[in-house]
Amino acid sequence: MQTSLSPQVKNFMANFEPHMSASNVLSTFKDPVFILAAPRSGSSLLFKTLCQAPDIWSIANESHQIYANFPHLAMENSNFDSGALGKKHADKKTATALRALYAASIVNRNNQRFFDLPQKPKNIIFLEKTPETL
Repeated sequence: MQTSLSPQVKNFMANFEPHMSASNVLSTFKDPVFILAAPRSGSSLLFKTLCQAPDIWSIANESHQIYANFPHLAMENSNFDSGALGKKHADKKTATALRALYAASIVNRNNQRFFDLPQKPKNIIFLEKTPETL
């Protein structure tokens, strides 16, 4: 599988990597929480409610806009028989870029970006709601 990143991600990574090491990004996402739910089951309400907790950080939305930057992961470009992604899709370049985009996008309940804070919390709880119907 050929890894392809959008021009926006390539530009972002060139500016992001000198300021944030891979180990720092990994430690930011130490214990993520994922909401996986059936359609119309109230998962959006649960997500929005949990995002109001003081220790929760999220991208404040579903992650369609992040995955759109990875054309090689799109179903129509990869002969997928489903939308499922596995270990073979997580090559180093893709995984690093995904983590960096998530890290750069996370905000707290006051919509403050994590990397804009002068005093960053040591550990955060990252909350993600699955963007696609299961």
